[in-house]
Amino acid sequence: MPGPLRKLCCHGLTHRFGNRYALLDLSVTINQGTSLVTGPNGSGKSTFLSILALLLRPSAGTLRYEDHRGRPIAPQHIRRHLTYVGHGSMVYPDHTPLENVRFFAGFYAVPDLEDRCRSALATMGMDPDDRRLCGQLSHGQQRRVSLARALATQAQILILDEPETGLDEASIELLVEALAQTPRDDILVLASHDERLIQTTADRRIVLSRGRLQQIPRTNGGAP
Repeated sequence: MPGPLRKLCCHGLTHRFGNRYALLDLSVTINQGTSLVTGPNGSGKSTFLSILALLLRPSAGTLRYEDHRGRPIAPQHIRRHLTYVGHGSMVYPDHTPLENVRFFAGFYAVPDLEDRCRSALATMGMDPDDRRLCGQLSHGQQRRVSLARALATQAQILILDEPETGLDEASIELLVEALAQTPRDDILVLASHDERLIQTTADRRIVLSRGRLQQIPRTNGGAP
C-alpha cells in the first residue's frame, strides 16, 4: 500500500436490489480502531460490510480509502491488506484446518507463516495438528477455522459479519480475547448482536435502520 491506512470515507452510499433499497444515502467515516455495526435484521448491515470489503459495488455514492496524508488508496492496493469473513465459513472441505489457514494466509506475505498459522488456530481453540479434513468438522469448528484464517493474515483491515454465528459460548470468549488484541492502528469493522463483542471490543458504534444511518454513539470512550 502507498502509505499507512488512516480511514474509510463513505459518502451517499446507496444500494438497491431490484426495487428494494438495502442502503440509502449513507455517509460515515470509519477511523482506525474498532467500529461495530448494529441494527435489526434487514437494516443493511451485511450489504454495508460487503461494500466496505469491495465485494459489492454500490448503486450510488462513493467509498474512499485514505492514507495518513488524506490521499486515496486504490482498490487493488486495499485488497492485499483486507480480510473479510461473512456468514459462511467458506473452508476447503478436503483440506485440514492448518492447510486451510496456511493457504489463505499465504496470499498476504505473512512473516513466519507456519508459526502464525498455528498460533491463529490455537487462539481459536483448534489443534493445529488435527489431521481431520474440514469437511469432517462440525459447523462451529469450521467457523473457528474460518476466523483463525482471518486472524493469521494480520491484515490491516478486518471486516467480520456476525462472526459469533455458529460459535458456542467458549469460542465466543476466545474470539472476544482475540479481537481485543487487534492493533490500535488497524481498522476492524464488525456487525454483531452479541453483547460481549459490543461491550468489550468496540470503540464506536454505527447504528443502521432500514438502510439509513441512525447514530454513531461512543463506546468504551472511543472517538465517534
